[in-house]
Amino acid sequence: MTENHFGTVIEDPHRWMENTASAEFRDWVTAQGEAAERWFAARPDREDVVARVAKAWDGLVELSNVQVAATGVHCMVRGSGEDVPSLVRLDPGTGAAEVLVAPDRISLPDVRSHISIDWYTPSPDGRHIAVGVSHDGTEDHVLLVVDRHGEFVPDLAVPRIMPLRTNRASIGGVAWAPDSSGFCYLQWRELREGDDPATRYQDAATCYRAVDRLDVEHVLLRGSLDPEVGLDPDDVPLVTFADRDTLVATIVHGSAKERTLHLADAAGLGSPSRLSWRRVAVPADAVHVWTAGAGYLYTGGPVTGGWRIDRVPLDDPAPGNRRLVATGHDEALEDIGFVRDRLLLRCLVDGAAGLRVVRPDEGADVVPVRLPFPCGIPSWGWTDVGDVHVLLSSWTRPPGVWRLDQEASALVPVPAPGAAGDVADAAVSWQEQVTASDGVEVPLTIVGAPGVRRDGERPVLLTAYGFFGITLRPAYNPALRVWTDLGGLFAVAHVRGGGDRGDDWYRAGHREHKERTIQDFLDCAEHLVARGYTAPRLITAEGTSAGGLTVGGAMVRRPDAFGAVVLRVSLTNTLRLEMHENGPPNIPEYGTVTTPEGLAALLITDTCRRVRDDVAYPPVLLTVGLNDTRVLPWQPAKLTAALQAAAGSRAPVLLRVEHHGGHGVGASKNQIDGEFADRLTFALAHLREEH
Repeated sequence: MTENHFGTVIEDPHRWMENTASAEFRDWVTAQGEAAERWFAARPDREDVVARVAKAWDGLVELSNVQVAATGVHCMVRGSGEDVPSLVRLDPGTGAAEVLVAPDRISLPDVRSHISIDWYTPSPDGRHIAVGVSHDGTEDHVLLVVDRHGEFVPDLAVPRIMPLRTNRASIGGVAWAPDSSGFCYLQWRELREGDDPATRYQDAATCYRAVDRLDVEHVLLRGSLDPEVGLDPDDVPLVTFADRDTLVATIVHGSAKERTLHLADAAGLGSPSRLSWRRVAVPADAVHVWTAGAGYLYTGGPVTGGWRIDRVPLDDPAPGNRRLVATGHDEALEDIGFVRDRLLLRCLVDGAAGLRVVRPDEGADVVPVRLPFPCGIPSWGWTDVGDVHVLLSSWTRPPGVWRLDQEASALVPVPAPGAAGDVADAAVSWQEQVTASDGVEVPLTIVGAPGVRRDGERPVLLTAYGFFGITLRPAYNPALRVWTDLGGLFAVAHVRGGGDRGDDWYRAGHREHKERTIQDFLDCAEHLVARGYTAPRLITAEGTSAGGLTVGGAMVRRPDAFGAVVLRVSLTNTLRLEMHENGPPNIPEYGTVTTPEGLAALLITDTCRRVRDDVAYPPVLLTVGLNDTRVLPWQPAKLTAALQAAAGSRAPVLLRVEHHGGHGVGASKNQIDGEFADRLTFALAHLREEH
């Protein structure tokens, strides 16, 4: 297949793979998976690696997704030996977990492997919890509701639900009314036979159901029903509550970070007539996050070198009433919340979390909260009375639940399952600054055993992301000790295009500047060599999802820079992305073949088109989940085929196939451990030159 876009000829010999439902593709990918299984089975140390990865979790409890209601602290817990997490409520005194919803109590059609709870949101009063469940990694969420005792509301299962998250860092899945009387949720339309799959996420709607009439659905906002709001087909309307009297519609424009905001009177909930929306912010206002409280709408967004927060009265949101509340510098604003009489801010500094407090009625002073160690804050929550809890995680400590003290100046540990584990003696982390080829310093986080030697012989797992302004936050993986116990290092390159140093950092690696993202990654690899840690043959480069474009891009430009490459559920062929279901929403990030500027950006990131027949590439392991709806299976398949067809290298090119998995959300413990063990086995194999 050959195409011509603005004079650029694009060869696509593997276009046939995009029909993933065809018998030809299914047979091909099955054969690839079987070949990978045989390769791993032949490795003499694989069983030892599998056993050591499983043992690393012995006695540990995995905590995630902390949320708070009047009835207490909730979170997801995966106990030692459990395959999928359960939703629990923590005892405030002992930290004991009361299981409210276990996946084995849920029934869904067409389950082949397992059911997972992918998100949940408790009502403010804690009497009900909305739960999003799916099976086999499909992320095809069904909305269920349970009461405070974990009993399911009968005859309620709402399909085609996606989490309603107005801020990128938000958690949960629905928006409850402040009085817990009902909730809003986001629903995709149902594709009919013959519909273009690329339109799957178009004309989405936010709907509402009252607790006392859960059988009745009210559509609050949908582009085709509310033309006066002016939604484009790919815009996603997210309706939530500012307070009991006011609704906020956050319009998400694909993958763009800037939001449009509208307000409406909440008295119209449940009315058969359409709500009357008034616009209060447009993309040019650079609103990335917002919250509301005490009669004001607070909006946050980037400015050069930092961030700013403004406020406007909910009852008179005219532009002339907008006032500056606070500013920050040399950090990124990730999320904000209004807690009693103050704003709580989640920030990022070189990839690590910062927590700030602002009392807008006392001036614009930004007061830092003391954190117990360098960490990430993957989730947080609070009650109406200001009881704030956060989940902290680091590279070397298991996640734990912490509470903000009464002075809002420090965090206090909360009893929770597994919270006592401190394994800081098993590994340490530190950060170095890499001088990139253009002179800019790029942060590089390194994790290893204490007293690591700089003898040029350390095996390294080097990863990066570099898209969407996303940051690879500190996250604990005890199985990583299998690698560090062998003297290995794990390194995270905080490349431009990510959000590690704010919006300027993101824009410096966005679209037409994407070569900068890839070069930052190569510069970090060279830094590890120059500092005496390792050698190119000992570096395994890893990229996941869009991060696979960073790592894959580095591989095809400098195949000599790495000893092996692992691309996990990775995008590889961005030139064809917009033709499929998850492509159109991501045009703001990647580009489009319909404009010369968009094409130029795609030509930078597309890995497949840069594979050359006469080049010796390093060993490459690609992974694919056949239920993946974010990165469709033909993406990693195409690069697998292209590399296998290249005659310049005899190194193995493997495609590891997860038949009952997707992009990673909802993966079972067996799937997570199996994939991680195979990644380590692959890295160890090339270290020992077994390829």
